[in-house]
Amino acid sequence: MIVLGPDDALRYPMYPAYIFSVDNEKKEKVKVGYIYLDTFSPADAMQAFLDFKETLSKFKAKCVKSIVIDTINNGGGSLGLGIALAQTLSKKKLELPGIQLRLSDSWLLEFREQADNPGYNPTVKRLKQMAYDSLEKDIADGRWLSSPLPIEALGDFTSWIDTYNSPGSETKIVVLVNEMCASMCDIFSAIMQDNKRAVIMGAQSMGAGGNVVNHSSSPRTNFQVRQTESLITRNNGSYIENNGTTPDIELVVNTDAKNKYSNIINKALAEAAKSNEVVIQPVPAPAPAEVAQN
Repeated sequence: MIVLGPDDALRYPMYPAYIFSVDNEKKEKVKVGYIYLDTFSPADAMQAFLDFKETLSKFKAKCVKSIVIDTINNGGGSLGLGIALAQTLSKKKLELPGIQLRLSDSWLLEFREQADNPGYNPTVKRLKQMAYDSLEKDIADGRWLSSPLPIEALGDFTSWIDTYNSPGSETKIVVLVNEMCASMCDIFSAIMQDNKRAVIMGAQSMGAGGNVVNHSSSPRTNFQVRQTESLITRNNGSYIENNGTTPDIELVVNTDAKNKYSNIINKALAEAAKSNEVVIQPVPAPAPAEVAQN
């Protein structure tokens, strides 16, 4: 397994990317693209998104038919960026997860203000109004956890999404995860798995999906508490929180840290080169469970 020459090595400001020459099952050399996503919170999210799309364009131009997305140790970040990157890897509109919110007056006020914001397009404003109406009813019913809402209610992601550079459905995608893959990284791998757009390899991700809110105490202590105040629901209704994403192909990842995960990456490259056919086990639906209400 070798990296192609310097003219074929791709490195952009936010995410390093390379093209590898890998033997497939027939011992033929095939090109596999590799992108390392170490964060969903880069200094310039839009530039990172443009770099990502440019990388995919270069992959297309060089006839890359399989891609490895390495999210090992990715601690998460921007929901908008993560959803945009996932959608950019699919020509079909992805089915996104839902969200349940810890009910509070602050959430109600936020959706009220956003529903009245003239800067949002009509579709987004309708989503904000729908979320407000749903939360208002839940509060009146004495609930402490909202009914499931579409995750699009949290933000206007439409301006991010552009499928122009998307790989075709024949492109196999392998996503590498491990125990330190958290928050938006959990959500990204879950979206790719639930939409059958990628094979997930590695160790079960952390299970820290949800928005984080900062709470401060007195100005004298400078003490802050960061608390998750929502639950992300997968397409089958299960929660990402405390569950994470279970890989389609499980590997022991942490023992390879001393090698900078080179053995794990090589296995992912080999899996990507093996076949363009994506074989993904369906994610089982969770057992029925009641969520306690006040």
